[in-house]
Amino acid sequence: MSEEKRILVFFDGVCHLCQGTVQFILKRDRHQRFAFAPLQGETAKQYLSVPSEALAMPESVIAWHEGKTRERAAAIFYILQNLPRPWNWLSVFRFVPTFVSDPLYRFVARNRYRWFGRSESCMMPRPEWKQQFLP
Repeated sequence: MSEEKRILVFFDGVCHLCQGTVQFILKRDRHQRFAFAPLQGETAKQYLSVPSEALAMPESVIAWHEGKTRERAAAIFYILQNLPRPWNWLSVFRFVPTFVSDPLYRFVARNRYRWFGRSESCMMPRPEWKQQFLP
């Protein structure tokens, strides 16, 4: 599947919570609909119109598909919606208003390093997942 057809998930490559989330998606992505790239990488610079300082200290997961970007809670709900059952059922929470979901997302994002830790470098994918990762 070409990059244009895949759902690109941009994540904080040094965040343990983010790395765990990517692994969660990979284990359930039977049809390889998702591709992943760190927000700190070259692919993010190519696809996202975000200032480079925002990519240096990322606080948002971003889902990009067919030219449309979704950030924060909307990205999480979009990812869930595109996972197989029963995980896609959790996308029902996309109807929670953003004035509720985004502050909750930001609270977790602000504390993720303290709660889950961080790495000095981006995660290295397992060999069987390598084709789903972009630089």
